[in-house]
Amino acid sequence: MDHIASRKNLRMRIGINILIAGFCVLAAIAAITLGYIGYYWATYIDNSVYAGSAYGFEIGSSKKQVVRDFALVSIEYPNTHVSVTYGERAGDSFSIPANDTSLGMLEAHDHWELLLDGKWDFWNSTDLYFQDGTLIKIHRHRQYFELP
Repeated sequence: MDHIASRKNLRMRIGINILIAGFCVLAAIAAITLGYIGYYWATYIDNSVYAGSAYGFEIGSSKKQVVRDFALVSIEYPNTHVSVTYGERAGDSFSIPANDTSLGMLEAHDHWELLLDGKWDFWNSTDLYFQDGTLIKIHRHRQYFELP
């Protein structure tokens, strides 16, 4: 009888250990998932600036000065491209490297989208809005996740 009670006790201890291990695995999965979501939420940026300066640009600057400022942005983001949409159709746009020789192609347009991580990467960008040749709005957007 003692032998049977000992075996039952052993099975119960094994069962409890399996439950504890399962709980630990679930807790680890939950912590990783919440950390992942928290990181992406904390690094999300969606900010507009109408006065002063931000992200290497100053409100009130001319287009020529803004193009000069591309050099400063390119230090931190060497793959920066400027994307311009000039029409309603999907193909009515162009993208060029952000450098001091791009003013000729950009000067006629009043909305420049700086794609900081490369030509086709729209998740990390700075939009520059001009009126009468003067910078009036800087909009910064960064998201490392896709919104539904």
